Amino acid sequence: MRLPSQQRRLRCWLAVALALVTVGVGGLVAIRLRQPMHAVVTPVADAYVSTAHPDANYGTEATLRADATPKIRSYLRFRLPGSGRVIRAELRLWSPTGDLAGYSVHPVSSRWVERDITSTSRPRADTPVARSGPFGPGSWTSVDVARLIDDPHQLSVVVTTLSRHNITFDSREGPNRPQLVIWTKPASTPSSMPLRLGR
Repeated sequence: MRLPSQQRRLRCWLAVALALVTVGVGGLVAIRLRQPMHAVVTPVADAYVSTAHPDANYGTEATLRADATPKIRSYLRFRLPGSGRVIRAELRLWSPTGDLAGYSVHPVSSRWVERDITSTSRPRADTPVARSGPFGPGSWTSVDVARLIDDPHQLSVVVTTLSRHNITFDSREGPNRPQLVIWTKPASTPSSMPLRLGR
């Protein structure tokens, strides 16, 4: 039995309205899932080493240090949270000293142990390098380290400097722990399903 033309038009309009609502809700979900998410993590290990005492370990100290003479370097390792594509990452360090020369951050192998690492056994610094620029005393300083991340599970870095002044940072045993702030995007987005409209 054929429906009157008015009823057929009403059914068509209802189908179109349902399609628009479905597309709108799906769009909102996709937009929300595409929004960057951020997380803040602190080191699972950190320590500094010094060529002045090549076999000494400073893994339990409340500070990290960097200096050009003698060569003092600080190692940090972070466990990366969750999944997704990293679109931005910042290493944040709190320093009571500050420095005009600033510091550099290099990727290194993660095969070092906090309470065993020394200047003799330390892993060598790699490239690329991220640099801080000058910063004042009693402040947080940050460096973009997104391009240093090549492992989805962890990031291991060493902090060095060309400054001849001893730069001090709080370690994970200190009151202002180092931070790695990470922004990620989901690895995938929900697929859209075609909607068939009845006639």
